[in-house]
Amino acid sequence: VIFIFGLVIDYAIFLHDAWERAVSSDDRHLSVTSGAITISALTTLCGLGSLLFAKHPALHAIGSTAFIGILCGITAVLLIVPLGSKK
Repeated sequence: VIFIFGLVIDYAIFLHDAWERAVSSDDRHLSVTSGAITISALTTLCGLGSLLFAKHPALHAIGSTAFIGILCGITAVLLIVPLGSKK
C-alpha cells in the first residue's frame, strides 16, 4: 500500500509541475509528462496486475490491491490535478 501511495503521489507531483510550467509559459512539458505518467501507470498495472492470476492467496491479494489502487490513483491524478492547477 505504501508503494502504491508513493507512486500516485509522484504522479500527482510530476503532473502538477508540468501543468504549472505549461500555464506560465509555452512549454511542451505537459504532453510529454502526462504521456510518461500514463505509460508508467500502465506498465505498473500490467506488472503488479499479473499477480491477479496467482494461485497463492497472499499474492492474489497483493495483485488485486495494487491493481485497484493504481487504477483509482491514476484516474484521480488525471482528473483532479488539472482542476486544482488552473489559475
